[in-house]
Amino acid sequence: EKMTVALEREIFEKGDMIICQGNTGDQFYIIAEGDVGVYRTGEDGAEKKLTVLQSGGYFGEKALLKEDVRQASCKAESTVTVLTLGREDFIDMMGTMDELVASSNSTDAASKPAAVTDLGQDKNTEVESSLVDVKLEDLEVRATLGCGAFGRVKLCRLPRSDVFYALKCQAKRSIVES
Repeated sequence: EKMTVALEREIFEKGDMIICQGNTGDQFYIIAEGDVGVYRTGEDGAEKKLTVLQSGGYFGEKALLKEDVRQASCKAESTVTVLTLGREDFIDMMGTMDELVASSNSTDAASKPAAVTDLGQDKNTEVESSLVDVKLEDLEVRATLGCGAFGRVKLCRLPRSDVFYALKCQAKRSIVES
């Protein structure tokens, strides 16, 4: 309930830059409508399109967990409506990253989420094939980050690389109905 109150709605037009690689992040975005292109600029200055996120997708989850720069840029590929959650609101509701990791013992790891996505890797690395091929059973669920109309978002860790992910969990029925 607190999360729903804290979410703000923003609209971006086609071509608008929503977040820029290298900028400090303090917002998490959930796509309510539209398509968002995810781009990364390499050390050679060439921009590469990584993926296109659609309604129900999300990005900027690392901004909720720690102060860091954006690992990719996200641009509206159509008119886009997003719901945003700021880091301060998130920390007020859920606690800091250290608190979430410390509470991992009380997490229900038995639930089976529907999808895994990650936008960023460490600052100075290329996309590692070991991170692209993440299987659900490889992840350790650490805590529930939030619940809402779109389902749940859980904090997960990939032990082999010590990378954290925000895992979106949605009931199959919700997906089929929408």
